[in-house]
Amino acid sequence: MQRRSLQEIYQDVLDDFGKSQYRYSLEKVFAKAIAGCSHMLYGYIDAQRKKYNPLTATGDELEQWAHVFGLRRNQATKAVAEIEVKSPHKLDFSEGEQWLIGGKVFTSQAFSFKDKKKVKLIAKDPGKLGLTNPKAAFTKSLAEFEVTLISFTDGEDKEEDEKRRRTILNYLRHPDHGGSPGDLINWTQSASGTAKAWVKKCHPNPGMATVTYILKDMAIPKNTDEVRRVL
Repeated sequence: MQRRSLQEIYQDVLDDFGKSQYRYSLEKVFAKAIAGCSHMLYGYIDAQRKKYNPLTATGDELEQWAHVFGLRRNQATKAVAEIEVKSPHKLDFSEGEQWLIGGKVFTSQAFSFKDKKKVKLIAKDPGKLGLTNPKAAFTKSLAEFEVTLISFTDGEDKEEDEKRRRTILNYLRHPDHGGSPGDLINWTQSASGTAKAWVKKCHPNPGMATVTYILKDMAIPKNTDEVRRVL
């Protein structure tokens, strides 16, 4: 039920007192006081109603509901990039060397090289950067060396309350059953960076299932390290 406005409550109280109030009657004063208290009570009840429902709770109350169901909130992650550096001369880079991709600061570990070397970069700040074409924003040549962006995986923002509520709703609709397809999908999609997962139970080995998933950038895992990160 939608919360009634203060003016609506006030008018109802006046109607209850009667149609003929004197100009300076205390009934209007009482009506305003009663309407104010009633409006405040409506607000309090509405807040309590939302707090005790996991699908409408916010803030600390939402976290308490998630804790009851054993659901962790996905924290913000940092974007990761891989570059290739080329130079005919031997060059040394110190720890925390800063690189810019689309105006965003990335850092690298200390390294030395001659000819060419692949280097991993990590964003300075966590969260989704939203770069539409990071390769075009980074490929460049300098006097001392040439740098090319090989791969880029964007970071993720901290899980918002709305998505948190959808996770709780999905858990309530598909509770754990010790190995059901829903459990395997929830388990895989709870990993940071995973967009979608599917389960095929027709596995050649008894008691096993095949889990297929894609990353949020629609990429297919390239190596076993990426698979281990999710599973």
